[in-house]
Amino acid sequence: MIRTLKYSVFYDIVLMRWCWYLYYVPFILIPGLSFSTARFFGKVGEEKIRTQDKFFWGTAIVLIGLVLTNDLHQLIFTFPAGKPFSDADNSYGILFPLIMFWIGGCMLLTIFILIRRCRIPERKMLYLPLVPVGCIFLWCILNMIRAPFLKVFAGDMTAFICLFTAITFECCVQCGLIQTNVRYPELFDRCTGISMELINKENKICYVSGDGFPDFPEEILPTTGQTVYLKNGNKLNSMPVNGGYVYWTEDSARLHQLKKELLEVQEELYERNKLLHAEYKKESERKRIEEKNRLYDLMQFQTADQMQKLSMYMKQIGNVKNAEEYESLMENIIVTGTYLKRRNNLVLTADENGKIPELEIYLALKEFCSSIPSNRLQGQFYIHTQTSWLPLWKAVKYLDVLEYMISCYERKLSWFFIRIVERENQVRATISIRIPEKPEQLLKKYPDIYAEQEEEGEWFLRLQ
Repeated sequence: MIRTLKYSVFYDIVLMRWCWYLYYVPFILIPGLSFSTARFFGKVGEEKIRTQDKFFWGTAIVLIGLVLTNDLHQLIFTFPAGKPFSDADNSYGILFPLIMFWIGGCMLLTIFILIRRCRIPERKMLYLPLVPVGCIFLWCILNMIRAPFLKVFAGDMTAFICLFTAITFECCVQCGLIQTNVRYPELFDRCTGISMELINKENKICYVSGDGFPDFPEEILPTTGQTVYLKNGNKLNSMPVNGGYVYWTEDSARLHQLKKELLEVQEELYERNKLLHAEYKKESERKRIEEKNRLYDLMQFQTADQMQKLSMYMKQIGNVKNAEEYESLMENIIVTGTYLKRRNNLVLTADENGKIPELEIYLALKEFCSSIPSNRLQGQFYIHTQTSWLPLWKAVKYLDVLEYMISCYERKLSWFFIRIVERENQVRATISIRIPEKPEQLLKKYPDIYAEQEEEGEWFLRLQ
């Protein structure tokens, strides 16, 4: 089209020169398109192709821009001074070999990529496409040196380049570098182990597989790609293709047998799963009861003294006639009962790591202090930990110390204050008490308690 415009439509030298420049747009793009096509053969990462496309198409655009702006710099074509710019009287600039290198490089890379990714065992004719590529190179060299005989045999650049580019790709097709669907008879003939045929729109058989194909009535042949189940257990599959349909049969007897076996296995596994679930549920219940009994036994063993004490109080209260003594026994029962309740609750609420929330020890101390008669003893506490979790054994020990201290010094103790804080990633507890004498009995029961007298009648206790 450009050549026709140049020689048959335009007569202005500027328009003719621009048509000449436009020749190089397809000259530069066709090799690049060929190279891009070749890169899609085989397994190539999409990201890699996208990155390479940016480079190659950027290079092609730069080269086209240099050609179209040649009048400004004359780096591609040069013209004699004082004469109009025309392809009839020009020389080649310093960047013109770059265009030739681009065209030749892309064509050679296209051929080599196709050869490298070819899976045909016989490679004797794979290099045939290099012949027309070499002819294009030779023509370009002869055109640059302006060989006189070139104008006689191949003077039309457009016709020569287009023809030999087409010949190059046709050689790729003939060699098998570019696969085409032209070997259906060989494909169907070598196809064994499957019964298949290809028919056209008029139901005329075009190709049949090597194992043949059964003769089915025309009315049962599907035409929309569905599957028909035959009486002998086989399946007749179909798929529409361009210009006709392909049919193939599949022996589904084995599949039906496998499906039946799978259903039986599924039913067996379902029953086994139900049995295992029942066994797991039963075992879980047994473990839960065992753990509950273990905790009950542990709590009963650790609080045996308090339980005996509570039983003793209950026996005494039935024989008491004095109101003041009755009130004192009731106060002791409330304190001991509150201690047992809260201590057992701490054990039951501990997690698998042997820790309890700070809130639980807070509620335990609050209820324990509230159970103490206010007219006889004042009890206060303060708790603050950064992790909000306390080890169970420490929380239980703090409560045990308070219960034992109140039990031992029932009438002598008038005030206590327990403080539980976290320092240096360790939970520490201190107790300040007001008692007229040193708590020897408490220190004997818990020898790891550090005791120090602060003032007269006041002692500072630090629990480990």
